[in-house]
Amino acid sequence: MPDFLLSQLLVTVTLIIECCAMQLKNKNFILAALSVSCLFNGMHYLLLEQQTAGYIFLFSSLRFLISIKWKFQWLSVVALSVSLLITIATYNGALSIIGFIATVFVTVGSFSHNDKFLRAMMVTGGSLWLLHNLLLWTPVGILVEVIFVGSSAIGYYRYYIAKKTVKLIVRKSFEDKSLLRAGSLLCCFCLAVAFVIATSRLGATYDNKTT
Repeated sequence: MPDFLLSQLLVTVTLIIECCAMQLKNKNFILAALSVSCLFNGMHYLLLEQQTAGYIFLFSSLRFLISIKWKFQWLSVVALSVSLLITIATYNGALSIIGFIATVFVTVGSFSHNDKFLRAMMVTGGSLWLLHNLLLWTPVGILVEVIFVGSSAIGYYRYYIAKKTVKLIVRKSFEDKSLLRAGSLLCCFCLAVAFVIATSRLGATYDNKTT
């Protein structure tokens, strides 16, 4: 089987895994899924003779597993240092630079305790890998990053924008209902006062007539 075709088959596995990963709520499950996907993605790049991207992704597989257990910031510095050494040792121009910058965002996100920040960093890093794959022209690899970025953005929207919007709508609805109740009570009070006044005047008029 030609290396290019095999590379596209391997990255198809990555595609399937990443389609599901960013729809998960649990941050550790996301990182575990990304660890597996990085193995296949790394082999895909090596078959295309892209050593920088290939070795960065293979190392990223280990990095994601480490970040599940430990979130120390110094580990992210170590991971970035290793990625930088890989980039220098395998440098082949603009693709190496783009791949390294993308890795910076993904690495910083993976060692964060904040799920919201993680998703934002994945969107940014994935967008740079999309640019990398467009320049390299690996069709399924491009599709992987398009879906990954899209899935990450959708996950971010579902958990941090849509829910906030719903809360605002519910709060506004509650406030509107409160205002409606207050208005209704005020109307009832005014009607009651008007009824009392009208009754009093009718009573006074009746008394005057009888006298």
